[in-house]
Amino acid sequence: MRRVPAALVALALCASVPGRAAAETSDHQRLSVRRPESVAVSLDLDLALASPRAGFLEGGLALGLGLDVGGWLEVGLSLPLQACVELGGASRRASRLTLAPGRGNLGLGLGFYAGPWRFSCNADLGYKPVFEESPASATCGLGLGAMRFLDPLALGANISVGTSFTCGEAPGPSPASLPLSLSLGLLALEALNSDASFVIQLGQSLSSSGHGRRGDDAWDYSASLGFRFIIARGRWGLRLGVEGPGQPVFQSGASFTWRPGDSLAPSS
Repeated sequence: MRRVPAALVALALCASVPGRAAAETSDHQRLSVRRPESVAVSLDLDLALASPRAGFLEGGLALGLGLDVGGWLEVGLSLPLQACVELGGASRRASRLTLAPGRGNLGLGLGFYAGPWRFSCNADLGYKPVFEESPASATCGLGLGAMRFLDPLALGANISVGTSFTCGEAPGPSPASLPLSLSLGLLALEALNSDASFVIQLGQSLSSSGHGRRGDDAWDYSASLGFRFIIARGRWGLRLGVEGPGQPVFQSGASFTWRPGDSLAPSS
């Protein structure tokens, strides 16, 4: 029977927990080898590219740093950079590239195992600096998650709530409420072999701008469906995927995980 390596599960969750370190696995156990004293440090690089629309090509990259302590404490830092190319519509007009800082994110997660289950809670704080005419803004959120391991399948779900606000703006009329978002994510991971897996992710969210009058129906609904192929071997991990269904976004990423005491020589 095929097992679900924990390193593949960790890579599948990199999108929701930036910089998440890959967990250690054994040949006879589908869950991570849980060593309370173990420490893992990870470095992630993610790239995203949206399909061209209205004469613009948008994308970005994000550098992630992660710390995993015994599988129960996780700290992640993500530093993104956004890019936009204005495609030339005429032969005399050259394309213009614009770079802008993305929303940096600091996340803290706590988790524990109960048999074939893993439960987790996380908190995150994001900040986007001032750029051109856009003011600085901050976000914060809280989430709860659960994952059930069913060889060779792993099923996961998480729910989160978040809000955002601008920073350093001149006082103005107070909105009826702060912008609020509610999100539900579902994940299914199928282990193809000990190194590769295929992941399907479904995300749904409700968001409120917070600028309407009390009692107004100002909630917006959105949904996304993503597919991802993951390879995890030794200290290295690779992932390729696409997310839709609106404007397709193509994603790729790489991860490197180091543990104190590990040699940096290529693993056999």
